[in-house]
Amino acid sequence: MLVSGHPFYVLQVRDPRYSGRIVERIATGAKASDERHAVRVVGLDHVSIRVKPTSLKPLADEDVDECPVCMDPLCLFDAPLMCGHRLHSACLAEVRKQKHVVSCPMCRDTVGEGGTFVMDWAKLSALEVLASGLSIIFLERSKTQRSQKASFTKAKEWALKRCKLLASNREAKEKVVLPMMEHQQTDARRFQDAKGKPIVAKFPLFLASATACALPDASWEPELRRYLEVLVPGQNIWQVGREHLTVMLEWQL
Repeated sequence: MLVSGHPFYVLQVRDPRYSGRIVERIATGAKASDERHAVRVVGLDHVSIRVKPTSLKPLADEDVDECPVCMDPLCLFDAPLMCGHRLHSACLAEVRKQKHVVSCPMCRDTVGEGGTFVMDWAKLSALEVLASGLSIIFLERSKTQRSQKASFTKAKEWALKRCKLLASNREAKEKVVLPMMEHQQTDARRFQDAKGKPIVAKFPLFLASATACALPDASWEPELRRYLEVLVPGQNIWQVGREHLTVMLEWQL
């Protein structure tokens, strides 16, 4: 619950980067009648903009969840971790700077070795992104099988072996690996041309297909589903490609 007298607003603008985000007015000495107000965009690192007063919709306290790090309100842009809890991406970035192994501030569930599900796909290779996802899935299974101790080193080693096995299979390489790599490069160019505006990326769909194909068998479906449900904020990839992904899970490398 937010502190009374500390108002926040939901931003209603055309710019898709900010529409729907929560903002806080900045005291600049401007009058309430001024054409535009300065606001701080909550959850982003040092981002402030000027907007029309009509773009600000008051945020009701009862409709708000707080970030467990900064205690400011969360919005739909703040994607959940694997445990289901959410925090601002900027807050997660700060935590990553301070700790080698990151855990959820709410339940201490591990979210990866300095990792997050909102990965920079343009800077990492497609196979690096794939290996990271497989490591997460391995750790998820370790939680449900108490006889198997979760180890970041073991998860990485297992993920790299699965990636190598996938890439060495001629059919899988042609139908899964190469298309994944091509769409990563295509999306990276499209995002650069968009100059920061959102794009409809296809790489996550091909990444999901490669991830399913790299898993040993269909028994890994629960861990795969949980990973894919939070891979892209606002898009449940498992629901989009369930039939195809089920086939990929059954593919024997």
